This record gives sequence, structure tokens and C-alpha cells, in this order.
Amino acid sequence: MTSTRARDLRAPITEDQSHALDLLRSAQRFVLVGHVRPDGDVLGSQGGLWSVLRALGKQVRIINPDLPETQFGFLSEQVPYEAFDGAGLPDHDVIVMLDFAELSRTGPMASSIDAAASVKLVIDHHLPPAKAWWDRAWVDRSAAATGLLVLEIARELGVPLDATAATSIFTALATDTGWFRHSNCDLVAMEAAAELVAAGADPHRIHRALFKTRTPQHPRQVGSMLADVRYLAEGRIAYLEIPYDDETEVDAGDAAIDLVRDVAGVEIALLLRELADGQVKLSARSEGDADVYALAASFGGGGHRKASGAELDGPLDQARGRLLAAATALVGAAAPGEAPGEAPGEAPGEAPSGRGGDGAGSNSAEIEERRPGRMAR
Repeated sequence: MTSTRARDLRAPITEDQSHALDLLRSAQRFVLVGHVRPDGDVLGSQGGLWSVLRALGKQVRIINPDLPETQFGFLSEQVPYEAFDGAGLPDHDVIVMLDFAELSRTGPMASSIDAAASVKLVIDHHLPPAKAWWDRAWVDRSAAATGLLVLEIARELGVPLDATAATSIFTALATDTGWFRHSNCDLVAMEAAAELVAAGADPHRIHRALFKTRTPQHPRQVGSMLADVRYLAEGRIAYLEIPYDDETEVDAGDAAIDLVRDVAGVEIALLLRELADGQVKLSARSEGDADVYALAASFGGGGHRKASGAELDGPLDQARGRLLAAATALVGAAAPGEAPGEAPGEAPGEAPSGRGGDGAGSNSAEIEERRPGRMAR
């Protein structure tokens, strides 16, 4: 089933997209690649394109820097995701990079991809780098998810979706729209969702796999993070962090940042997560006009205006200081420490409890540790 209305809402394919289709039709051996710690849009887009290309008789392998997280196990049951072993890439004609266009985002795979003599194809809905290093591209920033671009490719190639492709693409769409709650969820996305359900995607099963398989520690982790939420710029910025702990796997970050973004008056929600290698992962969300893509890009990251990410150099205290200074500048507020007034129970210039004295932690006049019901406006 193909929704004519949904297709009519999209612009005709461009010359670049036509060349991408020619490549997908003519080549025989494909390697599909995603970024480090692949998310639902990466894995769903890969699963959808894997199924479509196999229906055309192609040889296809999916190789990512990391294996899927456990919540995506329902996709792994049908789609063979592999982790890069450092020994180079298998024989192939085309490398397809899905949901990213920055080579550095492939981590340990970057040098092998760069050295490969094969054709490079990017399929993405993010703002691409200014200088193209790829050979072909299907880029559409208006799409709610890269998975929707795979759906459009399947339509153009005349390949009906099987249940595996439909489930994969639905997962890509659902995760990148926050289960159809974010502002990028438009009529095209909703009609595509209906098409995918008709083709075999089971929303209840997918939702349960993604959101109903939390560990017993998850509620406590969310509670602990929320108890330590900090507000800057008169409540316009909310900030959370997860220090690295080699004994505890924390899976509460997305849930916590979504909750603080729902607080009235919050324009930007920030989460810093310290990684085992000393790097610090940033997740940034916007609920107003603030452009968190600009914030992430200033640290070498990318994404969208309302949802972006990056990796900052550690340690965590120093990354925090750089991030909060940039975030306050973004919303046009005074830098931490310059605004009048102190956080409740803190002396001027004293770090909030449990924080180091470096970076933003030592400029605490406006990093206010407030609990629910105590946030002043």
C-alpha cells in the first residue's frame, strides 16, 4: 500500500537523488554503516534498506562501530547487525552511510571507510557538512527521520515492504519523533506510519520493546538524576549529568532529559554523560526557539535545531563549564556567576553540593539546585 497523498506532499526527487537511485539499482555489493552507538533511526534505516536491497537480489552487510543496545533486540532477531572488528571492511562496491554525514562519527571505522576505493553514498536528514566527501547523496532535511528517506527510496525502486522493512522503518520514525510527539511529526510522517502498519509493523510490540523493558534500576536512576537537576538562566536551561561508573550501567538519560524538557519555561535541556574513554557525550533538546544544533555544532557535533548531540573532551567538570557557558550565551543570558542572587542555601561562588570546583560548578550564582515546587520564576 502506498499513500498517494503522502507522496504528493514531498517534492519531486532531485537530480542527486536520481543518481543515488541509479547507484542502488546497478551496484551489487553493499555495506551499510551507522554512527557510533547507533540509535533507532540508524538501526531502523539500515534494517529497512537491508530488506529492500536484498529483495533486489543484492549482497548486503550492516557493520556499525557498536552493536545495537538491548532495547533493539527485536530488530536484531530479523536483521544481522555486525560490529566493526578493526580488520577492515569486506569486499563491496558501495558504502551507504545512514543518518549521518560526518565521517568522524564512525569512530574506529573512519580510516577504513576513507581508504576504501568504493563509492560512498550518504542517506541522511541532517544538515550536511559544507564540503562533500561522498560520491552520491540522498539528503532531505525536511524528513522527520532518515527512515522516511529509505521508505521513499523503496517506493522509487518499486520494492514492496515486507514486515521486517516495515518494522525497521517504523522504529526509525517512532524514535526520531519521540513516539510521534515532537514538532517534526508532520502529516507525511503520520501517513507514512499508517502505511508501515499496513505493511506489517506492530506499534504495540515496538513500543513495548523500546519502552517497557527497563531494568529494575531504571526508576531509581531517573529519580536520582532528577533530584540533581540544575537550572540556569532564570530557569530557561535545565542541566543533568551522568558521571561514569564502571559498575553501573545507566539507561535513564533519555527519560530524564525528556522530563526536564517538559518543565514550564525550560527552553533548553542538556545532558552530559561521561564515557569510559574520558570523553563526555552531550544530548541537547530544545522546547523553544533556541537552536541546539548550533550549540552541538560548536563542539563538533550535529543533529537538528531541536535535538542534537556531540562528544566533548573530558574531564566532566571541564566539559560542563564549556557547555554551560555556551548554552547561556545561546539564550542570551548572563554567564553563570554573573547574574544576581545565589542558589538557595549556597554561598556566593561556592560549588553546588556534589559538584567539583572546576568549570560551571564553581560559578554557581545562577546554577540553582531547586526541587519540584521550588522553582522561582
